[in-house]
Amino acid sequence: MALAEPTNIFTSEVAGRGTQQGGSLIPKGCRIRPAKQPGELPCNSGARTGFHLHTSISMHTYPRLFRSATLLGLLSLGLLAPAVRAEDAKPAPAAPASAITPIYTQMETSEFITLTKATLEALAAGKKEAMVAKLTDLETAWDEKENALKPRDEKRWTTIDKTLDKAISALRSSKYNAPKGKAALELLIKEIAESTKP
Repeated sequence: MALAEPTNIFTSEVAGRGTQQGGSLIPKGCRIRPAKQPGELPCNSGARTGFHLHTSISMHTYPRLFRSATLLGLLSLGLLAPAVRAEDAKPAPAAPASAITPIYTQMETSEFITLTKATLEALAAGKKEAMVAKLTDLETAWDEKENALKPRDEKRWTTIDKTLDKAISALRSSKYNAPKGKAALELLIKEIAESTKP
């Protein structure tokens, strides 16, 4: 009775040695029978031979093993992890600088603001004598209130005082510099306003 060839197993004769089946050499005297399970060698012989029989793997098993190995490799490399969004990679914005705490009342600083604006108006109109007079009045008013304002925040008071000195140096000295004096007066208004309670 003829034996059926096993599925997916290729059989060929190897001269003088035995039968080549699915990549494994079946020695002579080994009775060929159909493989019951994929990968099982079709041999019934229990006799010891000089050959080491290797279990053949079904041809359908290779693609599955390859796909599994590839998937595990990709996962281990992190290639399948979700990409980090561009906005998540951006550095966090810097914290805003702390706001200046007002320490003076409007009654205390209103005169400084009025005289500084009057000095700017005279400077813009080209009235140098009037501008110098207003600037001198501003300096006098500021110095008169030094004892009352400076102890509250010496650092803040010193900052404003230096800005006033820059305006005086630019507008009331031999080295007259209108643009520099204008910038100093505008900064003076800003610093006084920031230090005044609403």
